Amino acid sequence: MHYIIGTSFTVERKSTSAGVHGKISSTTPVQSRSQYELLFEPGFIYQLYRIAKDGDMFVYYFNRSDGTKHEIKFPSCREADTVIAKFRKEQLPDYETVYRLRA
Repeated sequence: MHYIIGTSFTVERKSTSAGVHGKISSTTPVQSRSQYELLFEPGFIYQLYRIAKDGDMFVYYFNRSDGTKHEIKFPSCREADTVIAKFRKEQLPDYETVYRLRA
């Protein structure tokens, strides 16, 4: 888990067609990263305020800058980190290599 409580990011507006994000339930597990990205509406700041385990899934809870709360289920913390990193325009460290070299 790279990103922690308090992490925030802005979802920038893109020139693609609007309204697609509303067709996916935010509590339904989704397999594609692009589908995860559709769950975040452009033009808002999202702040992570809770992470919880729900069976085999990880639920990430976000406050949006307009006061709306969102929860999104990810199959792993790594998947959630990848989506958040993309919005933050950051590259995640290669933890597997770091841990392997320390052993």
